[in-house]
Amino acid sequence: MFRPFLSLILVGTLAIAKPLSYELASSTPPSGDEDTLVIALHGAAATAKFYCGLFVKGQYQSLAEDRHYMVVCPSGVGIRPMYEDYEDRILDLRANLLAQHPNLKKVFLTGHSLGGRGALLIGLRHPDKFDAIAAVAPALHMRKDQAGTSEALAGPLIAYPHRIFVGYAVRDIIAPLFPIDLGKLLLAGVGRLTIQPYNSDHWTVGAASAVDIFDFFDTERSR
Repeated sequence: MFRPFLSLILVGTLAIAKPLSYELASSTPPSGDEDTLVIALHGAAATAKFYCGLFVKGQYQSLAEDRHYMVVCPSGVGIRPMYEDYEDRILDLRANLLAQHPNLKKVFLTGHSLGGRGALLIGLRHPDKFDAIAAVAPALHMRKDQAGTSEALAGPLIAYPHRIFVGYAVRDIIAPLFPIDLGKLLLAGVGRLTIQPYNSDHWTVGAASAVDIFDFFDTERSR
């Protein structure tokens, strides 16, 4: 009577352990000219394909191709992704891509909303694996969330040795960054944290910030 139940557990375990799939932002396979990998984490109610494409008005594709980045958007994390639950699989994806593409020298982590929150949580915990972080409209005010608050991020921000970019929308009613949050983040990341406001809402800030994110990455790539 327990066999079907055990089979379900086994299937679930295998599904959890399955490597993350991903979407390439560029329309063509990597050419070998790319020296930097960007892992981009989508937010709630989005998909990797949509986030890497229409959500940013196709800019990730053109920026990846014009500036010779390899930009990948992990998929298979659900419509309300809590990326700390996928941390090991994101790290495995990073390792697999570096093994497959030895020309890649640096890895940057970015994301929007829950993806921005995930970029901060995972990137700050692994400074040896992510050479810069760009979080857009990060969801820091989640119910019963203790890990993604500005207070919880302060210590990791102080310890993180690389640079961080945080973009936020001044008309954001979904995941607003309040002045007190901005102050705490700036204090913890002094000298290494750039905070950029955009006159947009939670959804349009993704497209509004795309060029600035890659300008930031260009600077960090050349360090």
